[in-house]
Amino acid sequence: MATLNASRIWIPPLRGKCVAYYRVSTRPFSRLNEDAQRRAVQAIMPPLRSKMIGEFIELEPLEAGERTALNEAVQLCKNERATLLIGQIDRMRSGIRWLGYIATEGVKFRGADVPQINHLSYNQLVSSDYYWRREMGQKVSDALAEAKDRGLTLGGDRGNSAGLKLGPAASATARQAKAMRRDAATWAAIEDVRYRGVTSLTGIAKRLNQRGHRAPRGGAWSPAQVQTVIKKFER
Repeated sequence: MATLNASRIWIPPLRGKCVAYYRVSTRPFSRLNEDAQRRAVQAIMPPLRSKMIGEFIELEPLEAGERTALNEAVQLCKNERATLLIGQIDRMRSGIRWLGYIATEGVKFRGADVPQINHLSYNQLVSSDYYWRREMGQKVSDALAEAKDRGLTLGGDRGNSAGLKLGPAASATARQAKAMRRDAATWAAIEDVRYRGVTSLTGIAKRLNQRGHRAPRGGAWSPAQVQTVIKKFER
Protein backbone atom coordinates (compact mmCIF):
# COMPACT_ATOMS: atom_id res chain seq x y z
CA MET A 1 0.00 0.00 0.00
CA ALA A 2 1.31 3.41 -0.88
CA THR A 3 2.44 5.78 1.83
CA LEU A 4 -0.12 8.56 2.21
CA ASN A 5 0.22 12.21 3.13
CA ALA A 6 -2.70 12.27 5.54
CA SER A 7 -1.61 14.92 8.01
CA ARG A 8 -5.12 16.36 8.27
CA ILE A 9 -6.72 13.08 9.31
CA TRP A 10 -7.56 12.85 13.01
CA ILE A 11 -5.87 10.02 14.91
CA PRO A 12 -8.08 8.61 17.69
CA PRO A 13 -6.42 7.94 21.07
CA LEU A 14 -5.26 4.37 21.63
CA ARG A 15 -6.45 2.71 24.84
CA GLY A 16 -7.14 -0.75 26.18
CA LYS A 17 -6.22 -4.14 24.76
CA CYS A 18 -4.10 -4.38 21.62
CA VAL A 19 -3.12 -7.16 19.22
CA ALA A 20 -0.05 -6.81 16.98
CA TYR A 21 0.18 -8.08 13.41
CA TYR A 22 3.62 -8.27 11.82
CA ARG A 23 4.62 -9.16 8.27
CA VAL A 24 7.92 -10.85 7.46
CA SER A 25 9.35 -12.17 4.21
CA THR A 26 11.63 -14.96 3.04
CA ARG A 27 12.72 -12.91 0.03
CA PRO A 28 16.20 -11.39 -0.04
CA PHE A 29 16.37 -7.60 0.29
CA SER A 30 12.81 -7.48 1.63
CA ARG A 31 11.64 -4.21 3.17
CA LEU A 32 9.66 -6.08 5.83
CA ASN A 33 11.77 -5.62 8.95
CA GLU A 34 10.20 -7.31 11.98
CA ASP A 35 12.29 -5.39 14.52
CA ALA A 36 11.34 -2.06 12.93
CA GLN A 37 7.67 -3.05 13.00
CA ARG A 38 7.89 -3.96 16.68
CA ARG A 39 9.46 -0.59 17.47
CA ALA A 40 6.74 1.19 15.49
CA VAL A 41 4.02 -0.66 17.41
CA GLN A 42 5.60 0.15 20.76
CA ALA A 43 5.90 3.80 19.76
CA ILE A 44 2.14 4.24 19.29
CA MET A 45 1.12 2.38 22.47
CA PRO A 46 0.62 4.82 25.37
CA PRO A 47 2.19 3.48 28.58
CA LEU A 48 -0.28 2.52 31.32
CA ARG A 49 -3.26 3.03 29.00
CA SER A 50 -2.73 0.13 26.59
CA LYS A 51 -1.86 -3.55 26.94
CA MET A 52 -0.56 -6.04 24.37
CA ILE A 53 -2.51 -9.31 24.59
CA GLY A 54 -1.32 -11.11 21.47
CA GLU A 55 1.07 -11.06 18.51
CA PHE A 56 0.72 -12.67 15.09
CA ILE A 57 3.35 -13.00 12.36
CA GLU A 58 2.48 -13.44 8.68
CA LEU A 59 5.05 -14.99 6.35
CA GLU A 60 5.14 -13.59 2.84
CA PRO A 61 4.81 -14.45 -0.04
CA LEU A 62 1.33 -15.59 0.93
CA GLU A 63 0.03 -19.12 0.49
CA ALA A 64 -2.84 -19.05 -2.02
CA GLY A 65 -3.25 -15.33 -1.38
CA GLU A 66 -4.59 -15.91 2.14
CA ARG A 67 -3.52 -14.08 5.30
CA THR A 68 -4.06 -16.79 7.90
CA ALA A 69 -2.28 -14.92 10.69
CA LEU A 70 -4.37 -11.81 10.00
CA ASN A 71 -7.57 -13.84 10.23
CA GLU A 72 -6.46 -15.20 13.61
CA ALA A 73 -5.50 -11.73 14.84
CA VAL A 74 -8.87 -10.31 13.78
CA GLN A 75 -10.69 -13.12 15.59
CA LEU A 76 -8.77 -12.43 18.82
CA CYS A 77 -9.57 -8.73 18.52
CA LYS A 78 -13.27 -9.54 18.14
CA ASN A 79 -13.24 -11.86 21.15
CA GLU A 80 -11.34 -9.44 23.39
CA ARG A 81 -12.60 -6.14 21.94
CA ALA A 82 -9.03 -5.21 21.20
CA THR A 83 -7.46 -2.87 18.65
CA LEU A 84 -5.41 -4.42 15.85
CA LEU A 85 -2.02 -2.74 15.37
CA ILE A 86 -0.54 -3.46 11.95
CA GLY A 87 3.24 -3.24 12.06
CA GLN A 88 3.63 -2.17 8.44
CA ILE A 89 0.81 -1.19 6.11
CA ASP A 90 3.19 0.27 3.53
CA ARG A 91 3.57 -2.03 0.48
CA MET A 92 0.93 -4.44 1.74
CA ARG A 93 -0.32 -6.27 -1.35
CA SER A 94 -4.08 -5.82 -1.79
CA GLY A 95 -3.88 -3.62 1.29
CA ILE A 96 -7.15 -1.78 0.70
CA ARG A 97 -9.02 -5.06 0.35
CA TRP A 98 -7.57 -6.46 3.59
CA LEU A 99 -8.27 -3.28 5.53
CA GLY A 100 -11.81 -3.48 4.22
CA TYR A 101 -12.06 -7.00 5.59
CA ILE A 102 -10.89 -5.85 9.03
CA ALA A 103 -13.34 -2.95 8.98
CA THR A 104 -16.31 -5.14 8.01
CA GLU A 105 -15.48 -7.45 10.92
CA GLY A 106 -16.04 -4.51 13.26
CA VAL A 107 -12.45 -4.45 14.50
CA LYS A 108 -10.66 -1.22 15.35
CA PHE A 109 -7.24 -0.96 13.71
CA ARG A 110 -4.41 1.36 12.84
CA GLY A 111 -1.09 1.22 11.04
CA ALA A 112 1.95 1.57 13.23
CA ASP A 113 3.91 3.04 10.33
CA VAL A 114 1.02 5.29 9.21
CA PRO A 115 -1.25 5.93 12.24
CA GLN A 116 -3.49 8.14 10.07
CA ILE A 117 -4.74 4.94 8.45
CA ASN A 118 -7.21 3.53 10.95
CA HIS A 119 -10.79 2.30 11.30
CA LEU A 120 -12.16 5.85 11.38
CA SER A 121 -10.30 7.15 8.33
CA TYR A 122 -10.62 4.03 6.17
CA ASN A 123 -13.73 5.08 4.22
CA GLN A 124 -12.32 8.54 3.66
CA LEU A 125 -9.09 7.11 2.29
CA VAL A 126 -10.58 4.65 -0.17
CA SER A 127 -12.96 7.26 -1.56
CA SER A 128 -10.15 9.67 -2.36
CA ASP A 129 -9.20 9.86 -6.05
CA TYR A 130 -5.69 10.89 -5.05
CA TYR A 131 -5.31 7.85 -2.86
CA TRP A 132 -6.49 5.54 -5.62
CA ARG A 133 -3.90 6.97 -8.02
CA ARG A 134 -1.13 6.47 -5.48
CA GLU A 135 -2.35 2.95 -4.68
CA MET A 136 -2.39 1.86 -8.32
CA GLY A 137 1.00 3.42 -8.95
CA GLN A 138 2.46 1.56 -5.98
CA LYS A 139 1.14 -1.77 -7.27
CA VAL A 140 2.98 -1.22 -10.53
CA SER A 141 6.15 -0.25 -8.65
CA ASP A 142 5.94 -3.36 -6.48
CA ALA A 143 5.51 -5.61 -9.50
CA LEU A 144 8.48 -4.02 -11.25
CA ALA A 145 10.58 -4.44 -8.11
CA GLU A 146 9.69 -8.13 -8.17
CA ALA A 147 10.89 -8.30 -11.76
CA LYS A 148 14.21 -6.80 -10.71
CA ASP A 149 14.52 -9.42 -7.97
CA ARG A 150 14.25 -12.03 -10.73
CA GLY A 151 17.24 -10.48 -12.46
CA LEU A 152 15.41 -8.67 -15.26
CA THR A 153 16.86 -5.39 -16.50
CA LEU A 154 14.24 -2.63 -16.40
CA GLY A 155 14.12 0.97 -17.55
CA GLY A 156 15.87 2.72 -20.40
CA ASP A 157 14.70 2.37 -23.99
CA ARG A 158 11.15 1.08 -24.22
CA GLY A 159 12.00 -0.65 -27.48
CA ASN A 160 14.25 -3.60 -28.10
CA SER A 161 17.16 -2.05 -30.02
CA ALA A 162 19.61 -2.21 -27.10
CA GLY A 163 18.81 -5.84 -26.49
CA LEU A 164 19.32 -6.71 -30.15
CA LYS A 165 22.76 -5.10 -30.11
CA LEU A 166 23.80 -7.34 -27.21
CA GLY A 167 22.64 -10.57 -28.79
CA PRO A 168 19.73 -13.02 -28.50
CA ALA A 169 20.01 -13.53 -24.72
CA ALA A 170 19.93 -9.82 -23.95
CA SER A 171 17.13 -9.35 -26.46
CA ALA A 172 15.04 -11.96 -24.65
CA THR A 173 15.70 -10.23 -21.33
CA ALA A 174 14.55 -6.90 -22.75
CA ARG A 175 11.35 -8.49 -24.04
CA GLN A 176 10.74 -10.07 -20.62
CA ALA A 177 11.17 -6.69 -18.92
CA LYS A 178 8.70 -5.06 -21.32
CA ALA A 179 6.19 -7.86 -20.72
CA MET A 180 6.62 -7.51 -16.95
CA ARG A 181 5.85 -3.79 -17.10
CA ARG A 182 2.72 -4.54 -19.11
CA ASP A 183 1.62 -7.31 -16.74
CA ALA A 184 2.23 -5.08 -13.71
CA ALA A 185 -0.09 -2.43 -15.11
CA THR A 186 -2.69 -5.11 -15.86
CA TRP A 187 -2.41 -6.51 -12.33
CA ALA A 188 -3.06 -3.05 -10.87
CA ALA A 189 -6.16 -2.73 -13.05
CA ILE A 190 -7.38 -6.20 -12.03
CA GLU A 191 -6.98 -5.37 -8.33
CA ASP A 192 -8.96 -2.18 -8.85
CA VAL A 193 -11.76 -4.07 -10.64
CA ARG A 194 -11.92 -6.76 -7.94
CA TYR A 195 -12.02 -4.21 -5.15
CA ARG A 196 -15.02 -2.59 -6.80
CA GLY A 197 -16.96 -5.84 -6.58
CA VAL A 198 -16.25 -7.71 -9.82
CA THR A 199 -14.47 -10.97 -8.94
CA SER A 200 -15.27 -13.51 -11.68
CA LEU A 201 -12.74 -14.03 -14.46
CA THR A 202 -15.39 -13.29 -17.08
CA GLY A 203 -16.46 -10.11 -15.31
CA ILE A 204 -12.88 -8.88 -14.91
CA ALA A 205 -12.13 -9.52 -18.59
CA LYS A 206 -15.26 -7.56 -19.54
CA ARG A 207 -14.26 -4.60 -17.33
CA LEU A 208 -10.72 -4.53 -18.75
CA ASN A 209 -12.12 -4.45 -22.26
CA GLN A 210 -14.57 -1.68 -21.32
CA ARG A 211 -11.67 0.37 -19.96
CA GLY A 212 -9.75 -0.03 -23.21
CA HIS A 213 -6.98 -2.01 -21.50
CA ARG A 214 -5.46 -3.99 -24.36
CA ALA A 215 -4.57 -7.67 -24.06
CA PRO A 216 -0.94 -8.79 -24.68
CA ARG A 217 -1.56 -9.47 -28.39
CA GLY A 218 -3.66 -6.38 -28.86
CA GLY A 219 -7.10 -7.99 -28.86
CA ALA A 220 -9.81 -8.32 -26.24
CA TRP A 221 -9.22 -9.91 -22.85
CA SER A 222 -10.47 -13.43 -22.22
CA PRO A 223 -11.10 -15.10 -18.82
CA ALA A 224 -8.12 -17.41 -19.42
CA GLN A 225 -5.77 -14.46 -20.00
CA VAL A 226 -7.00 -12.79 -16.82
CA GLN A 227 -6.36 -15.99 -14.88
CA THR A 228 -2.80 -16.14 -16.23
CA VAL A 229 -2.01 -12.66 -14.89
CA ILE A 230 -3.60 -13.39 -11.50
CA LYS A 231 -1.60 -16.61 -11.10
CA LYS A 232 1.60 -14.74 -11.90
CA PHE A 233 1.14 -12.18 -9.10
CA GLU A 234 -0.82 -14.12 -6.45
CA ARG A 235 1.77 -16.59 -5.30
